[in-house]
Amino acid sequence: MPSSRMRRITLDISSIQYEEVTRLMTEKGLKLSHFIREAVNEYIAKIKREELEEKLKQGYLAKSRLNIETCKEFEPVDGENL
Repeated sequence: MPSSRMRRITLDISSIQYEEVTRLMTEKGLKLSHFIREAVNEYIAKIKREELEEKLKQGYLAKSRLNIETCKEFEPVDGENL
């Protein structure tokens, strides 16, 4: 992701989430801001993957209808070369 100007935000999370984040960032040797940025990047990537998968699914479904129609057009000649 290209670097851009940083924006400061206020984030409210539960104490359980905070304890888990603190534990993980300590294990990984990361600062809290870096940890949060990486988590946000991962979530954005997940949403984009899901959107792409849905678009591909819709495309495949549309194409499958066309493929079925094409196959039906050739049903009368399917066995001619056997």
